[in-house]
Amino acid sequence: MVADFNEENAVKQRRETLEFFRGKRVFITGHTGFKGAWLTKLLLDAGAIVVGYALEAPTDPSLYKLLGYDRYECEPDQITDSEYDRTAEQSHMDDSESDKADDDESNQADDDESDQVADGESGRLYSVIGDIRDYSRLVSTFVAAQPEIVIHMAAQPLVRESYRNPRYTYEVNVMGTVNICECIRLYTETKKLMPETLTQNIGVRSFLNVTTDKVYKQKKDLVLDETGNLKDLKLAYVETDELDGYDPYSNSKSCSELVTHSYINSYFIDMGIPVSTARAGNVIGGGDFAADRIIPDCVRAGIKSYEWSGDVAEQYAIRTNEREEILSGIRDAMSGSEGMVPDGMADDMCEDIKDSTIRKIMDESGEKPKIIVRNPFSIRPYQHVLEPLMLYLTIVKEQYENPEKAGFYNIGPDEEDCIYTADLVHMFCKRWRYGLKWESHADGGLHEALFLRLDNSLVKKTFGWKPVWNIERAVAETVKWSRQYLLARMVEQLPSSYLVRTNLEAGSKPGESEQEREDRNKEVQERYSEEARNIIDSEMSREIADFVDGDRQ
Repeated sequence: MVADFNEENAVKQRRETLEFFRGKRVFITGHTGFKGAWLTKLLLDAGAIVVGYALEAPTDPSLYKLLGYDRYECEPDQITDSEYDRTAEQSHMDDSESDKADDDESNQADDDESDQVADGESGRLYSVIGDIRDYSRLVSTFVAAQPEIVIHMAAQPLVRESYRNPRYTYEVNVMGTVNICECIRLYTETKKLMPETLTQNIGVRSFLNVTTDKVYKQKKDLVLDETGNLKDLKLAYVETDELDGYDPYSNSKSCSELVTHSYINSYFIDMGIPVSTARAGNVIGGGDFAADRIIPDCVRAGIKSYEWSGDVAEQYAIRTNEREEILSGIRDAMSGSEGMVPDGMADDMCEDIKDSTIRKIMDESGEKPKIIVRNPFSIRPYQHVLEPLMLYLTIVKEQYENPEKAGFYNIGPDEEDCIYTADLVHMFCKRWRYGLKWESHADGGLHEALFLRLDNSLVKKTFGWKPVWNIERAVAETVKWSRQYLLARMVEQLPSSYLVRTNLEAGSKPGESEQEREDRNKEVQERYSEEARNIIDSEMSREIADFVDGDRQ
C-alpha cells in the first residue's frame, strides 16, 4: 500500500534533504557527465564539500564546462581540509590491491594551485580527472576526500557504444564498481583500525550505486495489437524481477548490481555501511549533449533549425532590400489602376514575389534540419533529470539516518508519463517551434528494448515520494534551458568582432605593447565567458528552486 501523499510535506522533505548535505563530505564518481554536473550543482548549492572523480567531460560542449567546474580541477594531494595525516591509510589501501587501468580513450566523464576549489556560500568543489579503472589514483583521491557519503555514477552509459566497444563497457561498469566498493571497504576498515584519526568521521556512512532501468531481463510476454502497439501497458518491472540485461551496457549494469549485492552481503552489512542501488529511467533536461540520445538529438536539430531559419532570414533581408524599388513600383502601379484591380491584390502580388524569394533561398540553403528518430514506437520512462537526482539525495540521507531504509529502488515516472518516443519528440517540436519536424529512420541491426516501464511503488511507500513534474513540464523545462544555452553561446561569442576591431585600432594607442593588447583581449573574453556561465547557472538555479518548491505549472 502506497503511503498517502501530501504536497506540503513533500516540499518540506525536499528542503530538508538539501539542508542535510550542508557541510557533508560527498564523493561523486562521474561528475563531469550530464547527470553528474547537475548533481554537483545541487550539492554545491546545498553547501556540501564535493570531491568529484571522473574522466574529462565526455562531450563538447559539456554542462560541466559550461558551469565552469573545470576551473576547479586539482590533484588528489591538493584536496585540503584534512585534519590528520593520511599516509598510513594510503599505505594500507595501496598494499591491499593495485590495479593499473589500461590506457584507453573513453566516454567517462589546469591549474595546479592548491586553492583551485569552488569555495564560498554555495559549498566547495574539488575536481579530480581520473579513470575509474585506475585503482591507485582512485584510492589516492578517495583517501584525500575523506568521504562520509559516496555516490557512484561513473559509467560508459550508452547502449549503442556498448555494442561497438563491449570490453571497455564491462571494464568501466563492472570493475569500476569493484574499485569503488574496495575503496569504501578498505577506507572504512582502516578508519576503524585507527581510532586516533577519527577527527572528522568514522568512514563511509552512506553509499549509493546508480545503475539503470535496463538491468532487468526483458519480459517475453508483451502482446501487440494489430497496429503493433502494446496491448498491456501495466507490465512494469519491479525490483524483484530477474537481473539480466540484454545488450553489453544493460548487462554490465546488471553485473554492477550483483557486485554491489556481493559487497553488501560479504562486507558492508557487518561494517554497518548502508548501501542502496538506484535503477533510474530515461532522464531528460538541459545540458545533455550526448550522442545517440533522443533529447540531445532534438536539441541539436532545433539549434540547427534556428540557425538555418536565421540564415534564410538574413539572405531574405539582403535580397528583398535589393528589390525594394521593384516591389514599391508594383504597389504604386497597381494602386493607380482605379477599379481594375481588386483591393489587396497589389499586396498579394508583392507577397507572392517575397514568397518566391524565400522558396529560392530555402532551396539554396538545403533541406531544413529534421530530428531523426530510430525507434519512434519504443516506450520509455522519461523523466526530468531533477526527479532521480533529488531521489538519490533522499535515499542517501534517509539511509544515513536510518540504515533500514537501504535497498534496491526503481526510480521512474508514473504510468501516464511512460510514453512513446514519437510522442516525446512531438512535444519537443511543439515547444521549440521554428517549424521543427521529425521523421523515422530505423537503422536496424542493434537490439534495443521495445518496452521499459518501472514500478515506482516501493520508493513511494518507503520515502513518501511522488514525481514532481510530468513529462510535458519536463520537456518544457528542457526547451527553456536550451534557449538560455543559445543566449549564453551568443553572449560568449560577442567579443569576436570587438576583439578584431580593438586589434586593428591597437596601433593607434600610444605605448600599448602586444602583450598588453593580448591581456586586454583576454580580459574582455573572460568577462563575456563569465556572463555566459552566469546565464546557465541562473537558469539551473531557477529550475531547482521551482522543482524543490513543487511548482507544477
